[in-house]
Amino acid sequence: MYLLKLPEKAETLDDLKLMLQQALGLELTVIAPYLTALYTIKDPASPAATIIQSIVVEEMLHMAMDFNLINAIGGKGDLVDVAEKFKNLPIQVRWSTPSSKSSRQYY
Repeated sequence: MYLLKLPEKAETLDDLKLMLQQALGLELTVIAPYLTALYTIKDPASPAATIIQSIVVEEMLHMAMDFNLINAIGGKGDLVDVAEKFKNLPIQVRWSTPSSKSSRQYY
C-alpha cells in the first residue's frame, strides 16, 4: 500500500517538494520502530543497543536533511501532514503543539 503515488522523477519544483515531503514522512515513521526495539533491550550498553541507537540518530539526520532541502527550495516541511496519513492506526496518537497547555504530552 502506498501512502501517496509519486512521479518517477521530479519534473517540476512542486514534484520535488512532494517527493521531499514523502521522504520526510518516511524518515519519521521508521524512527518509532527502531526506538521501540531500542527500549526493549535490557542492557543499553550492549552492541545491539549501540547499533540501533546509531540507526535512530541517522534517521533523525535524514529528517533534518529533508527539512533543509524543503526549506532551500521554498517549501515548508509538514509533520502534521504525516500524522494525518497515520491517524487510523490501531492506537490513538495525539499530537501536542507548543500552544497546548502542556507542550510535552505523550500518549
